[in-house]
Amino acid sequence: MLRIHQGVILTKIQAYYLESGKNGITRQIEEMGLKPLVVGRDGRGYGKHEWDISNTFWHGEQKNLLISDNQTRKYDSGDLIWKQKWEHFAWGKTAEKFLKQ
Repeated sequence: MLRIHQGVILTKIQAYYLESGKNGITRQIEEMGLKPLVVGRDGRGYGKHEWDISNTFWHGEQKNLLISDNQTRKYDSGDLIWKQKWEHFAWGKTAEKFLKQ
């Protein structure tokens, strides 16, 4: 993490850019020749192509979530329509298969 270029983060939008912007953490990790992983409560590392099925973030009941934050708690407190909206926001077309389950 010490090799991640982050600049000064003073606002929430700056934090969002670091998390998921075009030069965010994932891209920087890949540019270092490393493989970004999401690790679930099950201890398994999920590659990018598996993030949508990791059950960690904004998917179903987030049963495999390792660490929660205000975003994951807000999702948990939502009703079914709220959750479907945010699943689609996070996962796009991939979420359509979740919505049918």
